[in-house]
Amino acid sequence: MGQLRNQIFYLVLCVALWGAPAMVTSTEPSMRSGHENLPETTVIINNNLGDGLNLNIHCKSKDDDLGTHVIPDGGNYSWHFRVNLGSTTLFFCGFNWQDGSGVFDVYRADRDTERCLHECNWVARKNGLHGFKQGSREDDILYSWETSLQ
Repeated sequence: MGQLRNQIFYLVLCVALWGAPAMVTSTEPSMRSGHENLPETTVIINNNLGDGLNLNIHCKSKDDDLGTHVIPDGGNYSWHFRVNLGSTTLFFCGFNWQDGSGVFDVYRADRDTERCLHECNWVARKNGLHGFKQGSREDDILYSWETSLQ
């Protein structure tokens, strides 16, 4: 009986550590919060397309759908979350504007935990989505848009 109890304990522990979802907070009341002892990360997406062009985005993770948002030229959209205990947190966004579109991982724990511990900045420009390391003014990731067929 004791061995079965130990196996169940380890199974529950493994699920808790590796399968726990990222905890998200946002200005939206439906977002969950938790894992208060883990550092909070903010993802910021800036629209620098210029010419008054709007950027449409739809961001989500396995557990949280942040919805569709229109970011006006010069504006931004951001959200906060805590990486899950297994460090498998992933947020991706679909992007769309008049001359391009695409889907890109804006936060991936295996890539971004050290790259942008507290803040991940992305800037949408006409040539693509630029990612910046925390505290850097130079982009280190460029995702080029897929061009719209006209």
